[in-house]
Amino acid sequence: MPRIGATFDDFANLAGHNSGPSQSQSGAINAAIIRKIKEIYFHDTVKTLAGWLSLTIKTAKNRIAGSREFSLEEVASLLSSEHGFRILTAIMEEAATRPCYRAPDWWQVCEPLMDLADAERLCEAVRRRTDKVIRKREDVVDALAMEIRNTQAVAIHGPGPARAHADALQSIAGNRGRMVDPSKGRRR
Repeated sequence: MPRIGATFDDFANLAGHNSGPSQSQSGAINAAIIRKIKEIYFHDTVKTLAGWLSLTIKTAKNRIAGSREFSLEEVASLLSSEHGFRILTAIMEEAATRPCYRAPDWWQVCEPLMDLADAERLCEAVRRRTDKVIRKREDVVDALAMEIRNTQAVAIHGPGPARAHADALQSIAGNRGRMVDPSKGRRR
């Protein structure tokens, strides 16, 4: 007599049953996370990961080697870190390699916005660096002008090496023999 009912074990073993990602899918996602972590921290990756996730060095080595997968709590910690969007991008890019994948609407909105935010952060870093270089240049120009004034004062009171030194400094500063205005520290 044919069996009409099915047990829980029969249901779990059905070929079409898929209650979560397969081992190969989760392994590929784990590998994508590892690649991104190595990209972010290419020096001392294991030590950095151990500190990042509060793991032992041995556990971090196992994660980076791929012999043990990241737990859900560890992935959550990675996603909530400063580099969380880069980790999420790695996961979503790996998901995009699946057949019949369609990026969710939230990702289609989120990804360009985060790229824009990264670009704005880079622009701000360039602005800060440019301002720092300009301030350093102004400090050098001010110091050079002060040195020119000092050597000109010495050159006025004595000939020879002091005059040659003043002429050399003026040449460096581009003054070409003009006196520096002592009140402003600039050429006149």
